[in-house]
Amino acid sequence: MNTFTKREKSAYLIGVAGQNIIYGVISAGLPYYYQSVIFLPAMAISIIFAVAKVIDAVKDPLMGTLIDRTYSKWGKCRPYLIFSPVFVCVATILTFLNGTYGSYESGKANFLIIVWAALSYFLWGVAFTFADVPLWTLPSLMTESAKDRNRILAQGRIAASIGAGIAVPLIVPAAQALSGLFSKTPDDSGIKGASIFVCIFLAALGAALFQLTGLMTKERVKNNTNEKFSFRENLHIISNCKPFKQLMISGIIRSPAMLFSLVQTTLFSYYYGDNGKTSYLFYLALLGGGNVLGQFAANFLMPSFADKYDKKNLYFIMSVLNAVPFLLIFCMYLIAPGELSRPVYLLFFTVFMIIAGAGQGGISVLQSVMTADSVEYYQSCTGYRPDGVFFFRTNVSYKGFHGHFKYNFRGSLRSCRIQWRRGETG
Repeated sequence: MNTFTKREKSAYLIGVAGQNIIYGVISAGLPYYYQSVIFLPAMAISIIFAVAKVIDAVKDPLMGTLIDRTYSKWGKCRPYLIFSPVFVCVATILTFLNGTYGSYESGKANFLIIVWAALSYFLWGVAFTFADVPLWTLPSLMTESAKDRNRILAQGRIAASIGAGIAVPLIVPAAQALSGLFSKTPDDSGIKGASIFVCIFLAALGAALFQLTGLMTKERVKNNTNEKFSFRENLHIISNCKPFKQLMISGIIRSPAMLFSLVQTTLFSYYYGDNGKTSYLFYLALLGGGNVLGQFAANFLMPSFADKYDKKNLYFIMSVLNAVPFLLIFCMYLIAPGELSRPVYLLFFTVFMIIAGAGQGGISVLQSVMTADSVEYYQSCTGYRPDGVFFFRTNVSYKGFHGHFKYNFRGSLRSCRIQWRRGETG
């Protein structure tokens, strides 16, 4: 069987971790930088992020089309993975190089600060898409073995979580800890300079690791045809591939269930943290750690389950496991609203969070595996492999999940800052 080597596998997983270090810088660090360092208006931040989501909806499928129209000596995905890490690194740093809103008397200067914040973030989104869609498409082209493909896709999710786990908890505390080194005057806290320094360090580290994927992997699976389809024709391909169409519809149907995950934000910030008045780091470590443990366990085990059991049934089970625990947490709150800090409830909640994490981890793996199956199904029917067009959907789902994670983590950081300021002034 023509498949990847251990060296290639390691290079791919290290690259995934590096790419997600960069993603963590933006998802956790940039909102904090906008809001608490350069003081952009909340309305401007909301509009920037909302417009970026609209742009995502267009550029991700366009990137998928571009991949499928690429035929080179390096393959379909590697040309983008070889050259994109440097551009992603530069674009990441540019988002942090901005003026401080309100520090200028000129309204025009403040307006230009908002404009640059928007343009630099949109530029980053484009650069990241040129790296992200090929990255998650690549495993289906690295091996002819479905078993090896499923395992490296699952391990890629673990590597992504590790990469994000390095950057997300580190970027804001590191900037705060180093701020004194960048303070030039008594009125300058140094937090801006420290934030830029930490951003440059993490972006450079992530790009260096990410570069390994493009340089040290090989594409082995080839198209049976060299046809090139337009964006409109690729949309027609999506609508004609029944397995992939079913997967997309299932994602839309289960989208409302993702709102259940917001229960954890309320539980941590408002119940255990009393809206920032008390520390809840113990509960965050216990219950949040359980959630991460469940995700890792599902990422590790799901490829074996996918080999033995029907993937559609597994997808349904994982969707239920991801949603029901949060509903049970809410029901227990209604039953005993003042007792949730007791050990017995914490035990139940830890188990619930492990199950919910397992559901999310299982879904992320199954989405990638079933997308790869859809590609091979379409190739068996027509001879054409729509890898990029199909895998852009996995990219959207992944960023959607991390959008929820970013929201939850940012809420936790906000409460922690409130506690720190109260302790400082109290």
